[in-house]
Amino acid sequence: MATLNIDAIEMWKKPEWKGTFHESGVIVSSTEGHPSCGYVDSSYDNVKQLDPGVRRLEGKGFHSAYPDCLASSSGSTSSLVPDRLAHLAQRVTHSRKSHLADFPRRRGYVNPTSGWGEATRACEVVLEDIKRMGCKLVPGKEVTGMTFIEHESTRGGKRTVNGVKFSDGSEMKADLVVIAAGAWTPALFAQPMMGGLPAVVAAGQCVAKIQLTPEEAEEYRDIPVTLDLTTGFYCFPPNPDGIMKLAIHADGYVNTSNPPDPKSTNEGSAQSSGISAPRTILTPGAADGFIPKRQVQILRHELSKVFPRLAEEKDFVATRLCWYTDTPDSNWLIDWHPEMDGLLLATAGCGHAFKFLPNIGREILARIEGTLSPEFAHKWRFEGRAFADRDPSSDADIRGGGAGRKKLVPEELAERRDLRADAFTLKAAL
Repeated sequence: MATLNIDAIEMWKKPEWKGTFHESGVIVSSTEGHPSCGYVDSSYDNVKQLDPGVRRLEGKGFHSAYPDCLASSSGSTSSLVPDRLAHLAQRVTHSRKSHLADFPRRRGYVNPTSGWGEATRACEVVLEDIKRMGCKLVPGKEVTGMTFIEHESTRGGKRTVNGVKFSDGSEMKADLVVIAAGAWTPALFAQPMMGGLPAVVAAGQCVAKIQLTPEEAEEYRDIPVTLDLTTGFYCFPPNPDGIMKLAIHADGYVNTSNPPDPKSTNEGSAQSSGISAPRTILTPGAADGFIPKRQVQILRHELSKVFPRLAEEKDFVATRLCWYTDTPDSNWLIDWHPEMDGLLLATAGCGHAFKFLPNIGREILARIEGTLSPEFAHKWRFEGRAFADRDPSSDADIRGGGAGRKKLVPEELAERRDLRADAFTLKAAL
């Protein structure tokens, strides 16, 4: 996967992606003694073989990976302050948090050639390309099942798919059907006649956003993406609009009891079957996108371990749930359905698929054409997936393999006032 990742980064940099990739660098870290340290070390060894610019970080050494304007604002008062004013300067220093934390007991590495992609704009670029190639888009339709070749003598109990059915009763025929429905995949397979599905779960991850002033955005513009595998916390540099995003990469939340979208046949079936389905800003009653109140507190606490001043002073302007499609081993699902000919699944990103947007289609095509490498064919297979068989190079252990997933409860969701910086209490975050 490391080679595939390097390849994706090089493709992101090509002109056709219109500058949606930002080579900010990425910090991967953990706390001394935490089980995730093993993953950080093995990840460093893998990446170092491909990129000699990767370097180790420890404690205050993390400051070297951040812009000088932030690092110089952290720590003790300057020795250039006259003695007669030192006590005043010290008082000012302690009255406001530093830009950067001291990173006690933290170890990790920085990969300076890695970075992040603008999700919305990258999807817009893809959409433009699809239209330019003459592909037909059918918006406002919900697939609720497959159509099959009639009067076919089944081979080994298999049927041959020849199209899809929509919730409005219409159909669309096709020689090959690829289901790339992301977190909506389990809800679709809750429908009768859809066949089996591996242990794939839709899980919501908590995200918050901060609006920086133009001056702050300039200060933080060149920070690296920062990931702490001790807790799964990560944050990005500000986007062109000065929005800074932070989130938790963990087991997440399942949504099995919230009222489904009345316009969605699949969500209704999922709820009646106890299957998790995404709750988004388009879900009736969820337009504000609020996450559980406790997660708001945790996100701010984790932010304080990296950027104390932002955690102390900046309100969250928005929160939302980012929906993953998880497998037990944190590997993708790109394989033919064993019960139906002509049906391929390309789903289960497990929180680490979007960064491969430029080259993941090539791998899906390789699966269709039968040229996928044996290594990837095994990783992304339909059958025989279990947490016990996880790949040691994946982050399945770090995220817990689903053992820590919680149920999304509407009464526990935050309200607007909970997003304020002055609403934080350490007790609520621990």
